[in-house]
Amino acid sequence: MVTSSVKPQLDVEALKNWPDITEPAISSNGMYVSYTIEEPFIGNRSLFVRAINGNWEKRFAGASDGFFSDNNRLFIYRSADTLSFLTLGTDSISRVSGILGTRSPELAKGKWVAYQLNNPEKELDLCKPYYWKKKTIQ
Repeated sequence: MVTSSVKPQLDVEALKNWPDITEPAISSNGMYVSYTIEEPFIGNRSLFVRAINGNWEKRFAGASDGFFSDNNRLFIYRSADTLSFLTLGTDSISRVSGILGTRSPELAKGKWVAYQLNNPEKELDLCKPYYWKKKTIQ
């Protein structure tokens, strides 16, 4: 006996509900990937970081602007006013909260991160993520 199921019709309304995969990245050693899944119709956005081999994966709701450190040990991302440094393959996350903005130069992506603090001095900090060496610029 053969049964057939009726598939829903594919139209413009159905396309509006499809999630978008954006901001794909691969660590320089090829061991980790990151991507963002956006569901614009319902306003959801999640950043995923996962290992290529194994089952290690992290999901961060509302996070964006993620990139890998150049030594493949950290994944740096932003969520609201917090800059987070995830140690890859672990649950360890270091955070800097109360930031106004972040930048990582395209030519030195993963080597340097600059962030401005939302304090009275509006300090601008520059750090090497894998050494956690920080220099405050006033």
